[in-house]
Amino acid sequence: MQGSSLFTFITPLAYWALVFAWLYIFTFYLRRVRKKAHHFDRLLRTLFIILSIDAFRTLFESIYFGIRSTSELGLIDSKFYNFLIRPEIVFIPKSINLVAAITVIVILIRKWIPQESRRLNRIINKMSNSELIIDQIPISIVITDLDGNIEFANDKFVTLTGYTLDEVMGENPRILKGSEATITDYEELWTTVVNGDKWTGVFYNKKKNGEYYWEDAIITPLSDEDGNIVNYLAIKEDITEKVLQDNEIEMLLSAIEQSSDSVEILDIEGNLQYVNNTFTKRTGYTKEEVIGKNPLDLFSSDKTDNRAVYDELWDTLHSGNAWIGRFTNKNKDGSFIVEEVSVSPVLDQFGKVRSYSSVKRNITKQIQLEEEHRQIKDQLYHSQKLEAVGQLAGGVAHDFNNILNGVISAVTLLENKETDLDAQSQSYLNMIMTSTKRASVLASNLLTVSRRGRSECVYFHIKDILLETTSILEISVNNKIRITTRFNAHNDMVHADQSGFQNVLLNLGLNASHAINSQYGTIDFIVSNIFLDEVYCSTSSFVIEPGEYCKIIVKDSGTGIDDDILPNIFDAFFTTKIDGKGTGLGLSSTMRYIQDHGGEITVTSRIGHGTEFCILLPCSDDTKDLETKADRSVPSGSETILLVDDEDFNRDLGRDILESIGYQVIVAADGMEAVQIFSENQDRIDLVVLDMVMPGMDGSAAFMKIKEIDSEAKIIITSGYLEAEKIENLRAHGLEFMISKPYEIAEFSQLIRNILK
Repeated sequence: MQGSSLFTFITPLAYWALVFAWLYIFTFYLRRVRKKAHHFDRLLRTLFIILSIDAFRTLFESIYFGIRSTSELGLIDSKFYNFLIRPEIVFIPKSINLVAAITVIVILIRKWIPQESRRLNRIINKMSNSELIIDQIPISIVITDLDGNIEFANDKFVTLTGYTLDEVMGENPRILKGSEATITDYEELWTTVVNGDKWTGVFYNKKKNGEYYWEDAIITPLSDEDGNIVNYLAIKEDITEKVLQDNEIEMLLSAIEQSSDSVEILDIEGNLQYVNNTFTKRTGYTKEEVIGKNPLDLFSSDKTDNRAVYDELWDTLHSGNAWIGRFTNKNKDGSFIVEEVSVSPVLDQFGKVRSYSSVKRNITKQIQLEEEHRQIKDQLYHSQKLEAVGQLAGGVAHDFNNILNGVISAVTLLENKETDLDAQSQSYLNMIMTSTKRASVLASNLLTVSRRGRSECVYFHIKDILLETTSILEISVNNKIRITTRFNAHNDMVHADQSGFQNVLLNLGLNASHAINSQYGTIDFIVSNIFLDEVYCSTSSFVIEPGEYCKIIVKDSGTGIDDDILPNIFDAFFTTKIDGKGTGLGLSSTMRYIQDHGGEITVTSRIGHGTEFCILLPCSDDTKDLETKADRSVPSGSETILLVDDEDFNRDLGRDILESIGYQVIVAADGMEAVQIFSENQDRIDLVVLDMVMPGMDGSAAFMKIKEIDSEAKIIITSGYLEAEKIENLRAHGLEFMISKPYEIAEFSQLIRNILK
């Protein structure tokens, strides 16, 4: 061994280091070849085999040169060195290198290249498949360069826009810009993607054919391995149909919210899921207060028990049918409304009920109008009924009062003649007179209700009429009933129809006696004064003026009136008496009288505690026409009177009465005979008493004829029924005096004497 330089010593060390290094590399590749995880990738396993062979070759070569360099240093026997430098031994590593190289070449040719080729084909196929998939995706995909010019677009983009690929390649997507897109929208888009962020939004674009459509878009930047943005990817979905559907839903929802009807959606349990604005405005509840609540719990009350209606509703809905009906509901503020309701089941795509829809229309005003219409119809019917009654009353009243007049005249003659009547007979005459007056009141009531009676307003004291009325009642009602009067008024004078007022008192007194029936009880008449101010008058249901009023209370201890019928007691023909016991005209005529005279009448009653009527009539201070009832005398005379009446008994009785008080009497049976007698005896006839209703020439025509003969003729018109229109017509032609049948002899004789004196 020659030479001991530093290089000579380092060389062996380097080779042995390489030995250990390549040993590690060889075992590493060998483990990778044997690793199961790489068996699925043949190309990768082949690569590891090649690398293992190359590592083994290099390892063997390093061992050879390591041993040889070590022998050169004398660390190994020189014979071993001489062995290694022999040409045939030196050839071994070279042969191994050659074999390894050939093996690698063979593996590359047989394994690597075919596998790599197949790998490339698979990549190409995958790329083709990916492009095919992209073209078949039902959304538009567009790739642009950094300037936004189109580099790629799939088939969906082409189909949707109507442009070909050649027409859009290199173009900016703004060629699709619709009318609603603004510069600000695009500036926001570019600011977002240039900064590397994803942009989402909606485009309103225009197709090639000019048709507009909506797109939901996501635009994101594409970066290379260094993070530099190289392209922009746009994924866009056509949402035109969805937008149109949303618009329809929004329009429908807006229509529901603005509907004048209340709209509700209920779940299958009947609880509210949705209500519109009309519901909240109408009921006063907010949506938060009612969602999840049951309408039956919300709107029911003691006055609106809708349970039975709800049961019917749900029975109908569970049978699969829609329900239509009415509810009376209570609002949040306590007010009540009537609603017409339509409830229908809402089905899902499988035909199963998923909820219920309810539409409610407020018909409260309609119900009120219907009620008003019904009342108007009732009033019209009532008016027609009264008209018919009036016509009947007008026809009957004359004959009826004529009969009564005959009865009164006969009783008067019996009382006035010097007959020796015992107490019982006199009692019978009083009963006849009382009954006759009651019959006269009934006729007067009938005419008052029909407004066909003639009223004459005079000044009189209520006390006088009340005392006269109670005297009549005392002999007319059950003797178990005690009638009392109390006068606490400093002014009891009124200007009204005197006989009509007496009828009012008689009606109330007789009704009170009927309420007491055959039991012991009391009827109290209380008269006082009261001042009514403007506040009271403005709130009264009657047309009354502020001032002093006479207050008349008629109070009984009878059975009382039920609350259900109390509002109806003033209706014409309304009666609670059994058939044949009441006409239903008394309180109706009373109401008419009070209204006609600017007064007020009210009633309070409790079952078992009696009834109280309160009448208010305006007081008067004028006494110029004050009549006095104290004078019941029968003045006499000697003049000649022409008595005209078609009823025989009235003519006979009238003649007897007039002759009994000193008058000369000529009688006539009709108007024609009366005119003839008057024309023949006008010089000696001082007064004509002329009945109004007669066959042939009636009293009105006879009056005109007599006035033609003597315009100064004094005539008294008398009738059981004085029609207001005819009386007014006669007044226009000079009529001054009239008297209604039936009349008493004192009243009749005083009128005659006043005319003739």
